[in-house]
Amino acid sequence: SIGGTLATAATTLGTAISTAMPYLAPLIIGFIGIKKLFGGGKSKEQLQAEADAYNEAQMRQLEAMKDARNDLHNKLGYAFDGLITELQKEINKVIDEKILALKDGLVLISGITGSGKSTTLANIIEKFNENNKIKILTIEDPIEYIFENKKALIIQRELGTDVESFEKALKSSLRQDPDAIEKCLKDWKPDVIVLGEIRDEESLFSALKLAETGHLVFSTLHTMNAVESINRLISMTKSDKKDFVREQLASVLRFIFSQELYRDKKTKKVKVIFEILNNTKAVANLIANNKLNQIPSLIESGIGNYMITKEKYFKKIEIESD
Repeated sequence: SIGGTLATAATTLGTAISTAMPYLAPLIIGFIGIKKLFGGGKSKEQLQAEADAYNEAQMRQLEAMKDARNDLHNKLGYAFDGLITELQKEINKVIDEKILALKDGLVLISGITGSGKSTTLANIIEKFNENNKIKILTIEDPIEYIFENKKALIIQRELGTDVESFEKALKSSLRQDPDAIEKCLKDWKPDVIVLGEIRDEESLFSALKLAETGHLVFSTLHTMNAVESINRLISMTKSDKKDFVREQLASVLRFIFSQELYRDKKTKKVKVIFEILNNTKAVANLIANNKLNQIPSLIESGIGNYMITKEKYFKKIEIESD
């Protein structure tokens, strides 16, 4: 009978869904998680309203954090927040002439804890905000600077608060559907993506994937110089993937800014000095062929290619201050 046939069909369908659900659930959750993260097809006005509301809600918390940080800096005897407006001519030249013109790839800011990586990154994002009509997505842990939208549209999200499931969603999608990221990014199409820090193999592959698919990605590393940064990224991966990562870095890496702080003997202010690596064809060839020990000599002789050692950078800003 028709009723018996429908009952049998319903039972068969239920069994199929029950069997498939353990495999489909992670993919569905991952896809929804990333779709939610990137706006889910909302209009620019809706995204702007959400960004403004979120920023306003976070402002009081940020001010409290800033007051506590200023108290600490006063005790230590220096005004750290001034770095965002006091970056020297040398680094601003690279940002203005090279970084703001980038359309894709990976840019890294490296340094030890407390060296000002977040401040340098905020300075770069603010320059994009002032000069480029683009969409910027930041994923931070925690949010340290709140941006006011100028020419750019900036969406800021905090791991553990707004996007607690982001990494799980991203990992799930990468494992089960290599095209899931691209599908979700099409909902909002950010031009610049800021990933707070590359910590492990999963976050590394996420950064490389985003950079490879037409986004300009910024992130940070706890390393002292450019060569150590590249070695750290390669060491995050298993032995059978190291060659692949070298090839990817040779292709998508654009710049590495390695920084440290020092106290000016004359003014007693804390300043920042940089080592800058530009991934030229020569540098890319050394990365791909695992000849990283030759990179410092290219940095040493690469001032014409927007590269400089910390020693030369220090001498330049000393001249500026005289």
